Amino acid sequence: MTAQIRARYSQIIIYYSFRKQILRLPTLVKIDKTKATQFNELFKQGKYPPEIIDSYSLVRELLDRVNDAISHSLATRQRKPYPTEIQDYLGINHKATDNSLVSYVLEYEETKRKQYSEGLFSMTSLKDYVSFRNTVIDYQTQLGRKLLIEDVNLDFIGKYYHFLTTPRINSKTKKFKSKGNLKGKTTKKRLDILKAFYNWLSLDKGLVRDSDKFAYKINKEFNVNKGNITTIVKNFALDKFDIEQLKTLIENPKLTNNQRLAAKLFLFICYSGVRYAELGEIKREHIKRYKGRYILEKKSKKTSRVFQVPLNQFSIDLLREHNFNLGIYSNTNLNTHLKKALLLDDYFSDIIEDYQLPKNQLITCHTGRRTFITRLLNEFKLPPSQVMRMSGHTQIATLSKYIYPSPDLFNTDLF
Repeated sequence: MTAQIRARYSQIIIYYSFRKQILRLPTLVKIDKTKATQFNELFKQGKYPPEIIDSYSLVRELLDRVNDAISHSLATRQRKPYPTEIQDYLGINHKATDNSLVSYVLEYEETKRKQYSEGLFSMTSLKDYVSFRNTVIDYQTQLGRKLLIEDVNLDFIGKYYHFLTTPRINSKTKKFKSKGNLKGKTTKKRLDILKAFYNWLSLDKGLVRDSDKFAYKINKEFNVNKGNITTIVKNFALDKFDIEQLKTLIENPKLTNNQRLAAKLFLFICYSGVRYAELGEIKREHIKRYKGRYILEKKSKKTSRVFQVPLNQFSIDLLREHNFNLGIYSNTNLNTHLKKALLLDDYFSDIIEDYQLPKNQLITCHTGRRTFITRLLNEFKLPPSQVMRMSGHTQIATLSKYIYPSPDLFNTDLF
């Protein structure tokens, strides 16, 4: 058997058994223990509870790592692994016993997981530490050798930065966990964690010196800020031709069920403007009937402001089809299925001259929200105050980046 997601008492765990030995790996995701049975029924159906959808990518990432350990054992031992072998593979309850960099990164991540369980920081922050670990493992894969603690010096910063901002190319001999090609804000997160990790190596482990010089070099030479994200790509939105082609793509018989559903969810975001984090939170009670029309009325998770969006028939039909539960995929999986779907249509593979990239690389699920707001301001000429009531924004100035120079490109039914 492969590993499974289960609810046990008041938390979500990863469950695995082999020859009567059981692994119950805690994910540190807390739940109401009275809902454990209900959640387990959803897990059996391949669904994830919408109440804790924010934790899905973290839980799924841990599940995939356990299944990777099982696959590794099948390939190298020709049998499934014992639970202790999985723990060794993952570095769970890990204390570094050698001088390898990854060994200490795993121990550092373990300390952060414990801090998260104590409520010291958010799920989003914990995901950043997981991503940091993956980039270090990938960098080691790229070099083709084991990284050691002594490799982490002032010169390491520039090499690691270059690796973060370079696209990954998988091959038969090199498989990467991260995609690379990181931009401003995300690059800064990885460098900030590298800085904190080096400080931990210095203060808690006594393995390195001059942590102040290490931090100074990052702050002075590599402190990339949010404004460095490529403006054109960041502001990319679909036009009327893209929307119409997306509708055609959904009917393409070559799409898998996951790819078709991902394309439908993306179109729903284009029509409603909801953020990914809010997609799985939409419930039946959020849909109101007003003057013969359906309205999505919900509090924005990011700004805590209530927004109201008229829904068209496509959006209502999709909600009904899935029993008002659209929290079907993690953000990563939704984007993966969406991009695979876009690759099946040559229309989305054409290189866009202004971007020097094909549309299928520019589009993510957040492009749907950007498209929604851009159309409200440009095609429908709604005043910013009214757009804010639909988007959940609290500052009018935030909407300025959505002003589009060619309103002729917008001319499709929205609501």
